[in-house]
Amino acid sequence: MNTKRERKNLIKTSVLNKSLFIIVFFIFKLFPLYGQEQAYTKALIEKFTDIALQYNPTIKSFKDQAEISHYLIRVKKFSWLNQIVLTGNLNEYNLNPPPLTSSTGFGLYPKYNFGITIPLGIFFTRPKEIRQARIQFDEDLDVLTQEKANIRIKISDKVQEFILQREQSIIMEGITEQFKINFMNKEKAFRSGTTSLADYTEAKHSYYTALSNSLKTKRDLMVAQYDLELLIGRPLGNNLNM
Repeated sequence: MNTKRERKNLIKTSVLNKSLFIIVFFIFKLFPLYGQEQAYTKALIEKFTDIALQYNPTIKSFKDQAEISHYLIRVKKFSWLNQIVLTGNLNEYNLNPPPLTSSTGFGLYPKYNFGITIPLGIFFTRPKEIRQARIQFDEDLDVLTQEKANIRIKISDKVQEFILQREQSIIMEGITEQFKINFMNKEKAFRSGTTSLADYTEAKHSYYTALSNSLKTKRDLMVAQYDLELLIGRPLGNNLNM
């Protein structure tokens, strides 16, 4: 009984040691690339920030609002023209002339007649309306500037999250492949009778556990990619190439 328990413990220890070896192997394999990865991450953040400032839906909305506010300033500057009234008439003939026997003769009226009406209120209301339009434009511009700063922070977080999930996915894929090879070897050995059922079962369990973890990291990678694409307003595609 003790011999079986000891053998089972030895198998678990062996599998654990192999798992740790595989994990450490992949970590040290990727470690020399850390410096390059940092530079790549920084460049990617800058690139995606530039893309987001053009295509992010929220940024575009605030840009449109700021442009509308700027346009309204110009509208207010020339709104006084809509309140000025020009009048004129052309008197080709005299209207209701007096009788010819009248001592005054024909009534004389100007042939052309022009007039202009300027409401005095425009000199007081127009400057106030222009100031209000400028204030609204400044507020919209401040909102746009603040949102641009927020986008930069969000992109920095999302890019680092995406790269982390991608690296974890690569590591887990390699680990899963090693467990798969070990499981296939144990399966072959079990069928030939050169290994025990416990050893085979442990290898199978380790492989399926690694496979499950690998699928989870791929799912997390897809979520991170979707979040990043939603933020920049464009699919990643070739944008990952620097």
